[in-house]
Amino acid sequence: MPEAAEAFKLHESGWYVQGVYQFHPEWRVGLRYDQLAEGTWQAGPVATAGGVTRPEFTPWRYSAMIDWNPSEFSRIRLQFNQDRSQIGLVDNQVFVQYVYSLGTHGVHKF
Repeated sequence: MPEAAEAFKLHESGWYVQGVYQFHPEWRVGLRYDQLAEGTWQAGPVATAGGVTRPEFTPWRYSAMIDWNPSEFSRIRLQFNQDRSQIGLVDNQVFVQYVYSLGTHGVHKF
């Protein structure tokens, strides 16, 4: 195998925990937290010579959401994320989502 292909290897793993609570038939709230572990690191001679170093950083993100179902065919969701997946950068994100279902479906209680 060529030396350049052995520059470095990084194997990461991650996890998340999430909960959603429906406090009324039309309303739900939820929280989520996810994180990557530092993982295992193997630096080859090319990476070492090129100055590649292992970052001492654990990326994470959390999200909070609330959604409202005005009918059985639609949902409006407001979500906030704080993403800290890059060193020195905090990315605050706000999403508004509208979902509308078209077409036939089986009869059910809403």
